[in-house]
Amino acid sequence: MSNFQVMAGNDLRSGRVVYLTADGNWTARFLLASQLTNDEAVAAAEEHASQAVASDHVVDPYLVNVVDDGKPAHIRERIRRTGPTCLPPPTVDHDSLAAAASMAAG
Repeated sequence: MSNFQVMAGNDLRSGRVVYLTADGNWTARFLLASQLTNDEAVAAAEEHASQAVASDHVVDPYLVNVVDDGKPAHIRERIRRTGPTCLPPPTVDHDSLAAAASMAAG
């Protein structure tokens, strides 16, 4: 079903989805994730992920199957890769609102 797998998790400080790179770092960029194509690579990634959990760098690491088009096999992973499906509420500049209300009142 998949050509390879990548190791994903969440950065403990920011909460962002991160992926294990070939040089053992974690990145938010899916395209930089190490492509795990055999059992030895998967075992090494799992060991590295365990160390990252123990050092409080990453939480909940797991393997993601990647299909022929280079995208995650499951919709959940495609959403996690691209970010939230809704925007956060806009921030309000209360000083500007107060100034506008003051001007409108006369």
